[in-house]
Amino acid sequence: MNLIYINLLFLLMLGFLIVGSVSSLIFLNNSKLGNVLSNILYGIASITGILTSVFHLISDKDRIHLFHFTSNIPFLSFKLEISKLSAYFILTLSILTLCVSVYSISYLSQYYGKRNTSLFNFLFGLFILSLVSVFSSANMLIFLLAWEVMALTSYFLVIFESENPETQKSGTLYLIMTHIATAFLTIAFITIYSYTGSFDIVNAATVIPPFSKNMIFICLLIGFGTKAGIIPLHIWLPYAYPAAPSNVSALMSGIMSKTSVFGLIQFVYVVLGGGFEWWGITLLIVGSISAVLGIAYALMEI
Repeated sequence: MNLIYINLLFLLMLGFLIVGSVSSLIFLNNSKLGNVLSNILYGIASITGILTSVFHLISDKDRIHLFHFTSNIPFLSFKLEISKLSAYFILTLSILTLCVSVYSISYLSQYYGKRNTSLFNFLFGLFILSLVSVFSSANMLIFLLAWEVMALTSYFLVIFESENPETQKSGTLYLIMTHIATAFLTIAFITIYSYTGSFDIVNAATVIPPFSKNMIFICLLIGFGTKAGIIPLHIWLPYAYPAAPSNVSALMSGIMSKTSVFGLIQFVYVVLGGGFEWWGITLLIVGSISAVLGIAYALMEI
């Protein structure tokens, strides 16, 4: 398909998400209308996201550059692109968002007159927008900014029923753990920049020495592993998911936690060039332990 149409579909997806978020605030005094309208727009955005991803996946282009902004401010650039990898994750996000948006229209009706559903839908739209930005960022600073917006919006969505002390406790634990993750990612990105002189996400395997590669990998593993809920960095997960409204929990467990998988592939393979054998062994061991103990914990709760 013509690249112009893929770019147009992607921009339409972003536009519908932004308009959906704003519309929920415009109808601040009409919760029902704001809820229905914003979720319809999120659903339309999801359809355009599905089309964007599918058309890119069947195209012969590995990467499609969408937007590139540069300024006179050092290191500041805004660069979006879709690779085959990011198209797959955006496709998954769009399918989930479409289902959740349809479900949210009736689900949020229980909060009319009790909670500010307009603010909820505004944050929900920003949350989806931040996820799209994480998957399409071609610059580490923009990636980190989108990652932080994703963390903060999901935190406020988790504590939507804030009168419950357990919900507040769960939200606080989640906020602490997600910022620990951000700290380690920041260290990794700054280290990469110190060798490449650029925050663009490009292959830097030849310019980063082995010792620094290992340190970067450890920081990436802790940063992304915390979001994925690998043991022993999983302590926030069994508290935040049950505390969050069910439509938010669906996106957090269904796609937000998978941003860590995207991040590991993006930075370990694309930026660091694959690395060393012990990296793969470590991931296998950590993943296996997390899977086995996770199942064991679940069985104990039954």
